[in-house]
Amino acid sequence: MQKHDRLFLRDFLNFTFKNHMMVVEALLQAGSEGRRFATRTLMRANPILTGAQAEAEEAEYNEGARFQRVMFARVFAEHVAALEDFGALCFAIRNRDKLGVLREYFASGVGDVACFFDLVLKSPTLDLGEMLKLPTLAVLRTTLADAEFVIVEQHYRNGAEFVRDQANLYRQPPKEGETPSLVPLPDDWKEYVQVLLDVGEDGRRAQGLSAWAYNKLKHRFAVLESVEEFAQLPIAKDFTVVAIQKDNAGVRRLVELTRSASMGAAEIAATIDFLAEHAALD
Repeated sequence: MQKHDRLFLRDFLNFTFKNHMMVVEALLQAGSEGRRFATRTLMRANPILTGAQAEAEEAEYNEGARFQRVMFARVFAEHVAALEDFGALCFAIRNRDKLGVLREYFASGVGDVACFFDLVLKSPTLDLGEMLKLPTLAVLRTTLADAEFVIVEQHYRNGAEFVRDQANLYRQPPKEGETPSLVPLPDDWKEYVQVLLDVGEDGRRAQGLSAWAYNKLKHRFAVLESVEEFAQLPIAKDFTVVAIQKDNAGVRRLVELTRSASMGAAEIAATIDFLAEHAALD
């Protein structure tokens, strides 16, 4: 393996993998102080406001709740971004014979991530070595010491299941009721953040629900505020939305999923670095 690829993998497992978890922590901290941060945002948007005026405006328009809604949507986006980075790393390792891990990682796109995850889901018997085109366990048994082989064998088995879990999260299409119309508006709609996915049918439902919502948050920030008014529009039946739970349980779940994807990527990087260190990987 090229020196720059190994350096990249070591940076990844020591530092890079933490970035999404760090961002989520910052978002959670800001969201917990929504009113204070919303007031600061108002003052930046209108520098002539005094602190007292900004606080009054925040209270009048409930800017703190708006700020929290934005932070929550961004936590969701960080989770999906962590999934995409995980998939990109796996894709780059699998295709390292072309340009190497580093170049393949940075050249990969969301389509490559989706293709890798689809491959995993369509081949449920693959172990980690087969997923990433690594040496087989039979070969490694002859090149590694017994203690080292036991560790790698466990990674091959557990790592494969973990990759499938991440693939399911990223590629799972919308289930019935997960992308509801705004008509009729559910009674508990205020407990959710509504992200507008589509107006009319354009054939993009085939992509995973998480990636679909992430793209709308990343490129358009299509979070609805005037939900009741949108629901009364003549074209409301054409809206496709996803409602993301925003209570403490929903937030904790997203934080844990982000941590899991990030730590899993670090484990993958560590496994590849270990194999290269022991001359078991080209």
